[in-house]
Amino acid sequence: MRLVSMIVGAGMIAAAATAAYADSLTSRVLVWNPAKNTITFADRTQMEVSSNLVPEDLQPGDEVTVLFNSDENGVNAIYQIVISQPAQQTQ
Repeated sequence: MRLVSMIVGAGMIAAAATAAYADSLTSRVLVWNPAKNTITFADRTQMEVSSNLVPEDLQPGDEVTVLFNSDENGVNAIYQIVISQPAQQTQ
């Protein structure tokens, strides 16, 4: 019985840790505007972000994944922005 309780408890901790990063968005960057701290994505969606979360080498055309928490009122907090696929360079 003690083992079952420990396993259930561990499962609940894992679920709580996953819920912290429950939402994600993956899209291509159309524009990064550091003056306004906004990223405009390929579908014209804009997201206001903290500049310290934005990768230094972010550029238009990069595919990024944004990890955030939201509810029915919108985005509550953005936790991480990762370049999942850099823009293709043309020569």
